[in-house]
Amino acid sequence: MNNILNMLPADHDGVDGEPTATPAAALHGYPAQLVLDANSSASLLPFMGGKAANLYRLTKQGVRVPAWICVSSDACSAAFAELQPVVEAHLSEIKFDYPDSIQQESDTIRGLIERTSIPDTVRREVERELDKIGASVYAVRSSGLAEDSSMGSYAGQFDTYLYVPRADVLDRIKSCWASAFAARNLVYTHRKGVKTTSHAVAVVIQVMIDSEASGVMFMGNPAGSLDEIVIVSGYGLGEGIVSDQVETDTYIYDRLRHSWRCEIGDKRKSVRFDATAGHGTTLEEVAKAKRREPILTEEQREALRRSGETISGLYDHFQDIEWALDAGGELYITQSRPITTIPCGRQSIFDNSNIVESYPGITSPLTVSHIRHAYEVLFRNALLRLGVSKKRVLRNDHVFKNMLGYLGGRVYYNLTNWYQMFRLMPAVEPYLPVWEEMLGITNKVDRPQQPWSKHIVQLPRIAWVAARALWYFTFLNLYMNRCAGSFGRLHRSFRARNLTEMGNHELADLYHNLNARVLDGWEITLLNDLFAFVFAATVRRQLRKVGLDENVFGGLMAGDIGLESTAPIRSMLAMAEIVQRDPRLTRQLNEALTMSRDDFCSRRFEELFDNEDFVSGLRHHLEQFGDRSLEELKLESACFRDDAQSLLRLISTYAASDVDMEKLDEHRRETRSKAVAGLRIALRGRTLRRLLIGWTLSLARRSIRYRESSRLDRARAFGIVRAIFRSLGKNLADEGALNDPGDVFYLTVDEVLGFITGASVNQTLQGLVVQRKADLERYKSFSPAERIRSQGTVRLNVVPPKIHTPARHGNGTLHGTGCSAGLVTAEAVLVHNPADAGDVQGKVLIAEMTDPGWVFLMVSAAGLVVEKGSLLSHTAIIGRELGLPTVVGVEGATELIRNGQVIQVNGQTGEIIFQDQCSQ
Repeated sequence: MNNILNMLPADHDGVDGEPTATPAAALHGYPAQLVLDANSSASLLPFMGGKAANLYRLTKQGVRVPAWICVSSDACSAAFAELQPVVEAHLSEIKFDYPDSIQQESDTIRGLIERTSIPDTVRREVERELDKIGASVYAVRSSGLAEDSSMGSYAGQFDTYLYVPRADVLDRIKSCWASAFAARNLVYTHRKGVKTTSHAVAVVIQVMIDSEASGVMFMGNPAGSLDEIVIVSGYGLGEGIVSDQVETDTYIYDRLRHSWRCEIGDKRKSVRFDATAGHGTTLEEVAKAKRREPILTEEQREALRRSGETISGLYDHFQDIEWALDAGGELYITQSRPITTIPCGRQSIFDNSNIVESYPGITSPLTVSHIRHAYEVLFRNALLRLGVSKKRVLRNDHVFKNMLGYLGGRVYYNLTNWYQMFRLMPAVEPYLPVWEEMLGITNKVDRPQQPWSKHIVQLPRIAWVAARALWYFTFLNLYMNRCAGSFGRLHRSFRARNLTEMGNHELADLYHNLNARVLDGWEITLLNDLFAFVFAATVRRQLRKVGLDENVFGGLMAGDIGLESTAPIRSMLAMAEIVQRDPRLTRQLNEALTMSRDDFCSRRFEELFDNEDFVSGLRHHLEQFGDRSLEELKLESACFRDDAQSLLRLISTYAASDVDMEKLDEHRRETRSKAVAGLRIALRGRTLRRLLIGWTLSLARRSIRYRESSRLDRARAFGIVRAIFRSLGKNLADEGALNDPGDVFYLTVDEVLGFITGASVNQTLQGLVVQRKADLERYKSFSPAERIRSQGTVRLNVVPPKIHTPARHGNGTLHGTGCSAGLVTAEAVLVHNPADAGDVQGKVLIAEMTDPGWVFLMVSAAGLVVEKGSLLSHTAIIGRELGLPTVVGVEGATELIRNGQVIQVNGQTGEIIFQDQCSQ
């Protein structure tokens, strides 16, 4: 016997992946079990429909669910077997392009079903189960076999009946069966492309909860971040919410910040029991005193959230949960189903907490494609150096190819793949928190822990990796100096070339050759970073053990002689001093700054300035540090080597200010001396501890020096790539392949080089450029979240916006991580675009993030407060070297601190106090 009312597609695997059993009715003519409940065998889940199957799982896990039973789909089959040929005939007559045809056939089929009697066997079993429950009123709901599954929610397609008296339950069962053929359901099924080669619908009969309040809880925000829980609540029954009959409150829980945002509505209506009719519902007025009051207390919201997290653990998909609160405040879960607008599949987590320092804001496709390849090669080689087998590395090649994400025009770490990469090394778990902390990843990702028994099995691998790490630690000076020397020779060789005389094929070959040579061996800088993280964390841990604030670390790290990252600013200040001593040079500098770009570029420096020391210093700076500039790792950004006028403008600003490098050096030395003196006092009588801290501190300083030096070389390496692609862009524009030389930045590396060599699948480039320009222009008005969780196909997910911190006016204190000791009270200046920063002399810079090029602004500032960053971020290191009180990791700083507001910044404790609070 074929089932009549089954909405289950022919190729469906059952509810949420359960194997589909063969209906008993199809084999024997009678259903094996007509009425099911939470005590039924799990093998019968396919006959419950989606709604009942989810109630079954919830009940089994101890979730508070109103008592329920389910009339199985086989009971429906037994009841209407004789109608099947007639129903099929009417279905075949439907013309879906004509609404009247759909409605006519729907009415006919529903009438046939409503007029048919329920067989005695079904009726008796239903009544027996209702006697056991003993309630007077029920909710009777359809439970289609494809309903509330990952195929579709079928929300509102099947009928539901509320406050059904016991005597009317059987009639409402037939109504639910008939609702499978409601016109709306037929259209929904047709549009979803569901093949109705078999038919069935089950029915849930559930004790009716007389709700004081009810609503829906989404365990992932379908219109925003999947790290958010959204609760929508209204007075009375949930029917009023899903049908938009009542006003609601919305509560959003941010899993990353562990905080709630509440939107309280003016709630005038509620859906209640229709006491006059004795069944069903009616719309009532909400008492005026309750309209503006939050429906849920924080305690009730937390109870709902915890229940939702429990339910989420039962499924592989984000859930849409219906809930109800009775008059006594008892919470019930009435339904749970997948959020069908969120794609199915594995979860991916993206985070830009650290990488935003290097790639702030919109980043071009050319830059992204270049750095994606660099990350792939460098981290693969780093693991090979540490002794991870080549076979193991190659087996995870997809991980290295996807270390980065590109969402909303911004660069993100794909944290899912980063953790997967780390787990290729044995016993790495203890070091992951160190990596997270030093990269400023404040919202930790849940990480499954490996049992120690597995570590024991891996002892030979652990020993091998440890031995390799020890080797590179022992000979780090040799390897880092070799890397720097090799790159220095390559850089000098490249700068001796004349790119304007090279054709496209020569430039493409040059890119491949130089890129391979730069990346070969550069992975040693990653191992050095690892040592910097580990030893810095060790020092901070030891400081805590001797009773010192770990923020003392910043003072101990200040004043490191020879830190190469400050060399560019020292060079510029030296030129500024020359300008200060030479009034004629000052006039010439002002004249050069008023020239048009074309006029300026057509003149040699000797024609513009007659001070030989200044010209010599300028040429030396451009040769040595011309690639260090704002957003220096973005290929589309102009560096000082390409825009010397910007460099001269900064020199002019410094010359007009009272910036004194000697005073900054003296301040750094004093800061370090105070920190060292405090440490000596704390370590009196602790010889071993003093030796340990001294040793680890020296090692941390060594690795940080190398880290800053390699970062400057990294800027030079990007300068090489920038120069090559600028030349390619000009050539392609001259040849008519691009409208403008700058269009090259809207293409990927493979698209540009493949177009030249014939490997590209694109016959033209300009169409891609037009599309990407439009995309990036659209992204400019949108600020995506710093942490993005996606499920399934990433591009099918919504990219959530950044959550803005609510404005706070008046007194208050903000907190972050103090990185550079010192106390300053000064006017705040908000800097969103460093190129438009204006006068920052003597002010506290407030920024979302900084990159190495910000050093040119920082040198004039009185202090620095940044939303991103960590103790080892470039912001922190340069802040220490310039003697600026610096605080990083201040959430919402650019929104909570107003432009021009006077604040006090404590670079050691990490406190930012508003002026009114300072005077108290």
